[in-house]
Amino acid sequence: MPKLREDKSKCSVVGCSNPHASLHHLPTSEPFRSAWLSFIFHGNVPTSVGKVIFVCAKHFKDDCFSNLRQYKEGLAKRLCLIEGSIPSVFGDDEQSTSVSCK
Repeated sequence: MPKLREDKSKCSVVGCSNPHASLHHLPTSEPFRSAWLSFIFHGNVPTSVGKVIFVCAKHFKDDCFSNLRQYKEGLAKRLCLIEGSIPSVFGDDEQSTSVSCK
């Protein structure tokens, strides 16, 4: 039987090693893209960034998800971000920035 390819996707936030199953793609539209990149690189955005950038659910406040209750009850396999959400949590809630979701 052939081996299944292991998914190498991981969170791109500097210093994050969280193996969270819900990863969210970097938005393509501004100003959200710039806000995400600033968060991911702690304000030190390189001139060139990779094509595939993810942020795990750990970096968003609970009110950024449209299906959090269903996810917690096992009725959804991954979390769905509300459009316009910006990551704002670096670690524990006490360390989060003041950015909130729409």
